[in-house]
Amino acid sequence: MRASVFLAVLAIAFVPATAAAQEVSTFDGRDCPPGSLCLYRDHGFTGGGLALRPGDRVGDLATYDLADRISSWTNDTGVTCTWYESPDFYGRAHGMLHGYRVDLPGPEDDTPSSVECG
Repeated sequence: MRASVFLAVLAIAFVPATAAAQEVSTFDGRDCPPGSLCLYRDHGFTGGGLALRPGDRVGDLATYDLADRISSWTNDTGVTCTWYESPDFYGRAHGMLHGYRVDLPGPEDDTPSSVECG
């Protein structure tokens, strides 16, 4: 009995933390899916990019060829999201409030390297 309880606890301990998060999606042009945080390659909410939902996390935007390439974002998730200047959620954190649409200013343009949503 003790061995089976130990194995059950061990199995739970090794479930990846990202398993509960949804798969993020990419989009073209301005076609941001409703209810998403959308990261755009270009200013003016164009150039396509990445769409996240509440609970999604991307530790390295380079996975999507977007590290240091984000120039604007929109947040329609209902929660606050955060982007970071370095991979793995390190570096300076920048809040992305629900309902906001932001063209990143010069010093922040092409700076996001990781992002988490709510």
